[in-house]
Amino acid sequence: MSGYLSIRFGDVHWRVRADAADSLFDREGLRLPTWLRGGQASIVKQGPHRTVYRVQLPERSVYVKHYRVADTRAMLSQWAQSSKGRREWNRIAQAAGSSIPTPVPLALGEQRRAGLVLENFLVTEAIEGVEQLDQFVQHALPRISEPDQSRARRRLAEELAELAARAHVAGIINPDLHSGNVLVRQCGNDVELFLIDLHAAAAARRLGWRRSRSDLLALGIDFLTLARGIDRARFLRHYVRLRRELGFDWKEVAADLDDDLWRRARWHWRKLDYRCVSNNRRFFYRNIGVANGYAVTELGEATLLALLRDPDAPFRNPAAVVIKESPSTSVIRLPMAVGGRSTEVIYKRFNCTKWVDRLKATLHHSPALRAWQAGHGLLNRRLPTPRPLAVIERTPHALVRETYVITQALSDSMNLRDYMIDVVAHLPADERRRRVRFLVRAVARLVRQMHDRYTSHRDLKAANFLVTTSGADDEHPQLQLIDLAGVQIWRRLPKARRVQNLARLLLSLFSCPNVTRSDGVRFLRAYQPGRSTGSSGWKQLWRELEPLMLRKIEKNRSLSRPLT
Repeated sequence: MSGYLSIRFGDVHWRVRADAADSLFDREGLRLPTWLRGGQASIVKQGPHRTVYRVQLPERSVYVKHYRVADTRAMLSQWAQSSKGRREWNRIAQAAGSSIPTPVPLALGEQRRAGLVLENFLVTEAIEGVEQLDQFVQHALPRISEPDQSRARRRLAEELAELAARAHVAGIINPDLHSGNVLVRQCGNDVELFLIDLHAAAAARRLGWRRSRSDLLALGIDFLTLARGIDRARFLRHYVRLRRELGFDWKEVAADLDDDLWRRARWHWRKLDYRCVSNNRRFFYRNIGVANGYAVTELGEATLLALLRDPDAPFRNPAAVVIKESPSTSVIRLPMAVGGRSTEVIYKRFNCTKWVDRLKATLHHSPALRAWQAGHGLLNRRLPTPRPLAVIERTPHALVRETYVITQALSDSMNLRDYMIDVVAHLPADERRRRVRFLVRAVARLVRQMHDRYTSHRDLKAANFLVTTSGADDEHPQLQLIDLAGVQIWRRLPKARRVQNLARLLLSLFSCPNVTRSDGVRFLRAYQPGRSTGSSGWKQLWRELEPLMLRKIEKNRSLSRPLT
C-alpha cells in the first residue's frame, strides 16, 4: 500500500496512512485515552479478547479495534500466524484488490516484545449511512412499499450473491461470515453492500465448491429466519451463475444445501442457547448462597445483587402497577434502570405454594429459569418475544422456592384475547372482519415459524400472544409470544406436539368473539405451507385436531373451567 508511514511509540510499531497520522496520533501515541476522556470515543463492543471503539473526529469517524492477548494460547497463535489486526489488514487489502467494498484501513499497531506480538490495534474509516444487513431486512425493508419492496429484495439477494462470489473468487474464506458482518447502504431503489470484520478470514489459492459451500452455510443460517425461500433461491442461482467454473446448475445442489442449512441451523441455535446460562460478555451469573440468578450485562451487577438480597423489594415499590395476582404467580410492571436508562419491565414471581413444587423446581428447572432460557432461545431463532433481562431463584436450605423473571415491557400492548374483546369487537363490521382475518393468519404464520424452528408451547392460547399496536387504527399489529414457562426447544419436534399446540390454540381462538369456523380454516391454510406438515392438506390436519379439541372441551367441562 502506498502513502503509508512507519511510526514507533515505545514498543508499539505503527503503520499509518500519511494523511491520517496527525489526527490519530500525538506525541505519546494513539489519541485513544484523550478521545475517551473527551467523550469522542464510545465502546461499540467489549470482551476479554477485543474492544471496539467508535471515534467521532472533526473530519471523519473511525473505528479502533484493540485486540488483547488474553492467554498463552492466543500468544502462541499470533506467533505461529500473525496478529489479528495484521490478518484483517491483509484481508482488507486482498478484498480491495478484487473490488470488494470494505472499510478503508488507516493504521495498524503492534506491540512487540522479545520477538512476540502482544496487543495490537487496527484503525479503519467508518462507512457512513449504513446499517447491518439483519437490521435492514428486519426493520428498513418492511417499511418500503410495494412494488419497490419486492424489487429491493431481489436486488439485495443478487448483490449479496455477487459479494460472496467475488470474495470466493479472490480466495477469501470467512468462517465468521454472518449478516452482522455485512453492511447495507440504501441508494434510492438500489442497495450497496460492504464486507466488514475480516479478522477471522483466511486466504486460499483456489476456493472450490466444498469450501465455498461451508461459507455459504455460515451466511445462510441468518437467512433461514430473515429471508423467504424464493430469496434464498435467487441468491444461489445468481451465485452459481457468477461462478461458472463450478460446472453445475444451481438446481442440482439447492435441495441438499437447504437440508444441510437446517442441520447447521439446529446446531448453531443450540450452541447459542447455552450463552444465557453462563458468564460471557452478554450475560453474567451471581450466587449469594440464599439466592442466585442470571442477568444481561446491561442490567448491571449492583442491581442484580440488590435483587438477590431482597427479590420481593420491587413489589413494595410505590411505582409498581399490579397486573396479576393469583396463588401461583404475581406480576407487576415498574420502571428499572437498564443500560443507564429507566426502562419499563415486567417483574413476575412464581410462588411455591406446595412442597412438591419446591422439589420439582430443585430437581428440574424452575418455571422462571425455563422462561428465561426459552425467551433467549426464541430470540436466537428470531421469534418475537419480549427480551428477558434477569432470572432469580431463592434457594434457602438448598431447595428452590420462589423464582422470579424480569422481562422488558412493551408499550401499547395487550394480549390477543383482550385485544379481540376490547378493540376488534368495537370496530365497524367490514374493518372487524379484515382485522380478525389478518390476526388469524398472522398467528398461524407465527406458530408455523415456531414449529419450523423446532419450538413448541404446551399452553398455546390467545392470552399468550401479545399484540403491539400504534392505536386502534393500526391495521397490521405485531404479535409477540409471552408466558414462556411452557415453551420447549426440541432436537426433533414430534408431530404429536405440533398437533396438540394447534388444537389448544384453535379452541382458544374460537372462544374469542367474532372468530368463526371459517377463520379456523383460514388459520390451517395459513399454517399449512410450513416445512413440517408435509404434503397433507388442511382437511387431513383438521381430522387430526378434532379429537384433541373434543377431549379438551370435555376435560374443561368436567372441571368447570372456561375455555380461554
